[in-house]
Amino acid sequence: MKFFTSQRVMMGIGLIVLTNAIVLLGVAYNRSGEPVSHITLTERELKLPFQYGLNTENSGLQLRLDFRTKMKNSDNNMYRFLQSPDWLDKNKLELLGFNFSDTPLTTKDKIDAFRGRSKEVVFVLEYNGETYLDQLNTARLRLDEFNKNLAAGLPASKGNGYNDPVTNYEREKNSASRLFVIDADLDGDQLRKRYPDKNKYMLMKGLVGVRLEDTREEHPKIVGVVKSLSNSNVHVPFKFHSVLESVLDEGDIKRRDKSPTYEVVINVGQRLEPWLIDIKSPGKDALN
Repeated sequence: MKFFTSQRVMMGIGLIVLTNAIVLLGVAYNRSGEPVSHITLTERELKLPFQYGLNTENSGLQLRLDFRTKMKNSDNNMYRFLQSPDWLDKNKLELLGFNFSDTPLTTKDKIDAFRGRSKEVVFVLEYNGETYLDQLNTARLRLDEFNKNLAAGLPASKGNGYNDPVTNYEREKNSASRLFVIDADLDGDQLRKRYPDKNKYMLMKGLVGVRLEDTREEHPKIVGVVKSLSNSNVHVPFKFHSVLESVLDEGDIKRRDKSPTYEVVINVGQRLEPWLIDIKSPGKDALN
């Protein structure tokens, strides 16, 4: 009996060693050669996890990539919940391998058929580029129109929260993430050819889903959804924890909508997995 128990223990230890070896080989391969992307982000794009502070143990500290997509309705700030950009339409979904030839006829059946349907793709994330500038400009124009109507004595609905043109513009200018998913493909090499600037564009794997728009219409529209990134958390080595002390003390919720206090240098490797190179705390003006 003792022999079999010892044998099981040794098998368990061997399995752990083998698993760790596979993980380490994967990490080594990911970090080999030239990185696919080498980019500097700020607190606006790399935030503390929402749950931070509920657990006093921070030896496994990670930062969360806060990505966005540009919505058809640029005034819509619900980008975290409905990530359906214009470019991710039915035609794009078919290029990504989705087959709609057997799509049910009724809206209800379509909704049921699309629920849970997803596919792994390679995304392009653009940092502080044309998409963000367009979003910022839209917020500025909306604010200008609000102020113009206010000065003319015309109805000027301010709305609530981020629907308020003043709050929305300040948020876009000072604290909103400037990291936007702008394209996707099944072939990462093709994407790198289309987006060669490693300091501006990140390639990362993630999931695309499907949903319906205009479900009350006779022919609802099929659109894609950016569901998630495969590696949205970036591990922070212990030697960099001190740089984040003030942010850790304040917490993610209290820091929401405040100007960034740090910037993070990350690489994305051969397996399209990110890792942290450095964290800095330069002057606030340099971060905005």
